[in-house]
Amino acid sequence: MRRLWFWSGLLLGACATPAPPPPEPPPPPPAPVAALAPPLSAPPPPTEVPFESYQEALIRAFTRTQPSRRGTVLELPGEPRCVVQALERIGRQSRTAILTAGLGRLERSDPSLTAENRRIELYAEANGFGPGIGEVLGALGRAMTQPEGPGRTWKLYDAVGLSAPVAGLQYFDLRPGGELSAGPGVWVTLYKVVPLSEEEMERSRAQKGDQWLDEDEADPGGAARALERWAPALGPRAP
Repeated sequence: MRRLWFWSGLLLGACATPAPPPPEPPPPPPAPVAALAPPLSAPPPPTEVPFESYQEALIRAFTRTQPSRRGTVLELPGEPRCVVQALERIGRQSRTAILTAGLGRLERSDPSLTAENRRIELYAEANGFGPGIGEVLGALGRAMTQPEGPGRTWKLYDAVGLSAPVAGLQYFDLRPGGELSAGPGVWVTLYKVVPLSEEEMERSRAQKGDQWLDEDEADPGGAARALERWAPALGPRAP
């Protein structure tokens, strides 16, 4: 009987199903993929720059390139906000630079303009400062920067005219005066404004758009005469 139980146990053990192996652990989750960083590039310049910071940066840049002492400041009427700053040139007797500050905070929108003609400021050089010069620069600046202004397509080297005289002056040559930085990414082109006589304006029109011949530069005494072109705007203005 003992032998019977022994062999029965062996047979049952041989016929038993082996236990399944333990399940394999699940694979680890994939490592997160780092997002690609955007390419480094300079931010686009703002379409409008705060007035105070723009004005200070522009005038500081001008006085670095042309050493000057700050003088009279006139606020111009209208929008965008703009002032005219008189700057007494150091080392040049009786020569004053008159600079607008504010026109270039906004880009000019006419599609025909190249990049150098979009952010602009105007300046003049004269034997002193009179409010008439500010009125002239203000009238030209408004004509050039208003979306529907008569001067919205004016550019460097153009000879232009106002619809009526301002401070005794009506016709002008727009000459390159360099570039100034008025803040990060904001570069402004200076237009040097030179008054023309009516005869010079007609001669420029006859040249069909060619740059007006700068006779002042060609004449040894022309620099002094160029300053005198602003004389009508230096007198006191009628109230």
